[in-house]
Amino acid sequence: MSIKDVPHNLPLALRDLLTQMRNAIVELQEINQPPRPVINLVATAKAGGVIIQFTRTDGDHYIVYANTTPTLKEARVVDIGNKGEYVDDIGKSAELRYYWVRAKKGNLASTITGPVFATTLGLAVEITPPIAPPTTDEQVYSDELGYPVEK
Repeated sequence: MSIKDVPHNLPLALRDLLTQMRNAIVELQEINQPPRPVINLVATAKAGGVIIQFTRTDGDHYIVYANTTPTLKEARVVDIGNKGEYVDDIGKSAELRYYWVRAKKGNLASTITGPVFATTLGLAVEITPPIAPPTTDEQVYSDELGYPVEK
């Protein structure tokens, strides 16, 4: 919801008061806006674990949910701070895991992205580390919807 500018044809004192009120409301709207959901969520199997990577958005920290079944019910919850990567060291081979990620900004939360899944590799298997997803700076978002759009 956007608030229009204060009309110019009002008395100066009223115009100044309404402008201050408008600016305060706009600032409150921005503060109370939940963060955008993460994008480019991927899971890469590694020896005895899984590497979760995603493109961060405007959250100040991120929550990873992990489970052995494709449901959030009873999923393990891990706050990974402001990183765009999490390594789940499971310690076993052939373990299937499902993952979801949510951006948080203070007490506000985005919608959950996921699931993605991967099965851990054998403990002696080496992999080439995955390339990180693009950074937020390389993403373009629609002002109206908040979804990524093609450049």
